[in-house]
Amino acid sequence: MKILGHRGCILKGKPFQNSLKAFNLAIQYTNGFETDACLTKDGDIAFIHEEITTDEHGTPLSSMPLYLDEASTLKLQKRTLCELSTKEVKTLSLKDGQPIPFFEDIVPLFTKTDKIWNIELKAHKVTPVIIQKLKACFKANTLTPEQIILSSFDHEALKLVKQELPDVKFGALFVAHDHPVERLNPWRDDPEGFYMPLTEQNLTRPLIQALKPQFIIGPHTELNETQINMVKTHYPQAKMCIWVCGEYNNFKETDFDKQIEHFAKQGKLDSIIVDDIIKHKI
Repeated sequence: MKILGHRGCILKGKPFQNSLKAFNLAIQYTNGFETDACLTKDGDIAFIHEEITTDEHGTPLSSMPLYLDEASTLKLQKRTLCELSTKEVKTLSLKDGQPIPFFEDIVPLFTKTDKIWNIELKAHKVTPVIIQKLKACFKANTLTPEQIILSSFDHEALKLVKQELPDVKFGALFVAHDHPVERLNPWRDDPEGFYMPLTEQNLTRPLIQALKPQFIIGPHTELNETQINMVKTHYPQAKMCIWVCGEYNNFKETDFDKQIEHFAKQGKLDSIIVDDIIKHKI
C-alpha cells in the first residue's frame, strides 16, 4: 500500500500545507503527495486548496483566507485566485510565511525519482493547462507518466485527461455516500460540476463507465466492506484510494488502523492520502 501526503502534510509544528517545505517533507517520509491545482488570471498553475462558494448575492467567495497570512488576506480583497495575476499571487504568503508554490517549483522534487504526484484538478479550466505542462515535462524527461495521478471531482474533466494523456493514470473523486450533491462551481451552470456521493447510482453513471478510471478515490468514511465491494464489483481493475480527513475523526484510531491493514492485505486498498505523514511514514 502506498502512502501519500495530503497537501504535503497537515500537522501542527510542521510546514504549512501546500507549501514547498510540506511537499519536501512528504517526499522524505512517504511515497509522494497530493495537492490542489488552481489557475491564475495569466493561466499559470499555483497550488493551494481554494474552494469557491457564493454569498447571498451569488458572488464567488474564495476559501484562500483560511490559508493566507493576515497581510496577504488584505491584499486578496475578496478576490478568487483566477482574478489575480501571477505577479500578485507571488506576493502572497501562506500562514507560516512561505510563498504559494507554482508548477515549476514542484517538478524538480520528482525529477529522477520514483515518487508519486497526485494532482487534483481543482480549478475550473485548469485541466488543459495541466495537460500541456505535463506533456512538456514528459518530453523533457523531468517527469514520467508513471509518476503522475490526475484526480478530480469534475468527472467531465477526466475525459480530456484520458484522451490527451493515455499513459497517465487518473482517479474519479467522490464524497461520502451520505453527503448531499453539491455544485463544484456554484456560480456556474455545469452539467458535470458536482460533488458526487460514492453510491452505486453515481458509480454506474454512463460517464464513469465510459471513463473506466484507474482509481476510485473517496474519504475514509467509505473504508468498509460494503463500499469497497461495490467499487470492485463494477470496476474490478480499479484501485481504491482513500483520503484520511483529520486523522480518523469519528473513529477509534486503533480500530481504523486495523481496517487499513485488513484491506491493504486483501489487495483491496491501493493507497491512502494522509495528513499525518510522520505517523504513516514508509
